[in-house]
Amino acid sequence: MSIIISIIGLIITFFIIKLAIDDSKNTKYNKLILRELREMNEYLRKRDEELRAPRQDSIDQ
Repeated sequence: MSIIISIIGLIITFFIIKLAIDDSKNTKYNKLILRELREMNEYLRKRDEELRAPRQDSIDQ
């Protein structure tokens, strides 16, 4: 599961870089997309870390 999230994060990072390099006229639209992609990437990173960390209840048992 964490591998899938990591792959999705890499794909999102690729699109962030692609949009950052893109010199189109729709800069407001690109900035909006970049912000959304960054937020999604950050969420996926946190989710990936949560999945990799052992759960507290499983440690206690």
